[in-house]
Amino acid sequence: MFYEGVSISEANLFAITETGCNDSVHDSELIPPGYHIIRCDRADGRKQGGACLVATPRFELRRMAIPGDVIIDNQVFELVSATVYLHNRFLFLCCVIYIPPNSKENDYMIMFKIIEDYCNIYRDVLVLGDFNLHFCPVNITHYYECFRSYCGFIQSNDIINSSGRCLDLVLSTQYEGSVCVKAAAPLIPPDPYHPALEVQVRLGSSFPTLSGNLPNFRRAAKPLRSAQWNFNKADFLGLYMSIAAIDWSEIRNLDLESSLLYFYNTINTVLDDYVPKKKRNPGSPMYIYPEWYTSEIISEIKQKAYLLKRYKHTKSPSDYSKYSECRARLKKYIKHAHEKYRDRVQHHLSREPKAFWNYIKSKRGNRQPRTIVKNGEVLMEEECAGEFARFFQSVYKAEQPLLDVDASVAGAATVCEGARVHLDCLNLDDVRGALQRLKPKTSVGPDGIPPFLFRDCREVLAEPLLHIYNLCLKSAVFPETWKLTRVVPIPKGKMSSNVEGYRPVAILSTPAKVLEAAVHKRLYAQVSA
Repeated sequence: MFYEGVSISEANLFAITETGCNDSVHDSELIPPGYHIIRCDRADGRKQGGACLVATPRFELRRMAIPGDVIIDNQVFELVSATVYLHNRFLFLCCVIYIPPNSKENDYMIMFKIIEDYCNIYRDVLVLGDFNLHFCPVNITHYYECFRSYCGFIQSNDIINSSGRCLDLVLSTQYEGSVCVKAAAPLIPPDPYHPALEVQVRLGSSFPTLSGNLPNFRRAAKPLRSAQWNFNKADFLGLYMSIAAIDWSEIRNLDLESSLLYFYNTINTVLDDYVPKKKRNPGSPMYIYPEWYTSEIISEIKQKAYLLKRYKHTKSPSDYSKYSECRARLKKYIKHAHEKYRDRVQHHLSREPKAFWNYIKSKRGNRQPRTIVKNGEVLMEEECAGEFARFFQSVYKAEQPLLDVDASVAGAATVCEGARVHLDCLNLDDVRGALQRLKPKTSVGPDGIPPFLFRDCREVLAEPLLHIYNLCLKSAVFPETWKLTRVVPIPKGKMSSNVEGYRPVAILSTPAKVLEAAVHKRLYAQVSA
């Protein structure tokens, strides 16, 4: 019945616990041809237990090794862990777990430690399974909250069974609301203690949304990002190699808006793979790390906190030894990273003086945020943004300029025939030249992509940008996306607590500036000839 249920289901992934399978059951008996399955059968021969993960032919599963020296066959629980891929693009890590009721405290701790180790490696993790927390030791009930907090998990299942309990958990590291759980029609006769669940995962910004169905892509993709990438910690070798390997042939068949969405979706997907996101919590300064901290250092900091918490709970000499080793290792990593960052700042002082002053600013250790005061009250961040917006809007005229093309053409003809200019399209050299003339700045516009990336990858990005630019010229349309700017308030003089002491600076997305530069050079050459 499971075979038939999977065949007709519209789901893409299937997570099953208490499979009751053993070596005598072949994969071909469980899934149709072309499907992928990863199993963890009960090793001691008992019928209860077991876990498996099934994917349709559209997706690919790659089994993950269990971290450390844990042998699953020697444990009382079953765990399947696999990375999920779509079109050879990583989506998330998925774990399926079954731990029997009344398991010992040590069994739970081993299972928690495995998941925590996965979360130290992967950002996007989905864990599903029967945890039987209603039948576990009291200490495990308390530690479960620490486990969720450490991994950053959100529990999304609130569907209870026939006994009024929720034994099956759906844990994810995605933002709240990205995972939706509801009751589903079972593929096999249902277990009253474990109702069938349908888990809908809304793929976030780190997941590709492009498919052959362009309308769906158009609804799912947004070219401009609210999150910020941390290019100080990027894997530039992998990033540039991936950008160089992009096939842009499909963009030639799309219209202007679709081409722009395709371009940003493709670039953003690659950036998400090789550039970590900035994670800042203004309300918690303890999570604001120095600029030179690497992902390895941050991971070690979290590991040290976990080991310290574990030692305080167990008072075990071996746990303290692990904590001490982690602390010494962390000090070594921080010293090495700081020396490397300092040497880089000194070496590039003449070319990047801003990096030097950022380093000096970080050494001062002043984390006091700038404040804006109105009517004697300090404004919150959202109120500051609104106050700046109202002030900047008040100092500009709202009237639209009157552009009479026919009158301009007639006026130019009466003055001088040579005053006319003509530009039907750009060529590849125009775009490459404009990209090469970009200053290698790190400041970004609304799209979050810095100019130095376009300049460094100009040989690869010139062709898709040329296609988009010529569509703009042909249709006489400047995309709404590129009309957006990131407005930054800059002090007019000494730092002020009043919005009137600031002037606005509008930063365009880099491709918009490149188009303006390329068009300007062509037109200027005609009028100055």
